[in-house]
Amino acid sequence: MIGIMTPSTIRKFDDCENVYDFCKFHVELILSDIEKQTDILNYVDIDSKEEMLGYGVGIILLNVSIYAIMPVVVIFRIKNFY
Repeated sequence: MIGIMTPSTIRKFDDCENVYDFCKFHVELILSDIEKQTDILNYVDIDSKEEMLGYGVGIILLNVSIYAIMPVVVIFRIKNFY
């Protein structure tokens, strides 16, 4: 299944990091961004499940915009520039 982190999946990430410096940099970059975004929740007063759900959805949308929408926008801007 997609999205489930099993020990074998984690080992594949580790193997990729050990073999390719390119992969190590990108995994480090992505995981540090996600970790920083989840640290935001430590500084927010969450009093109910609804507030937690709202903040969780907000973080997910932030990740989608950073990793999916922004690269597409940048590519189209560069394409239109040349």
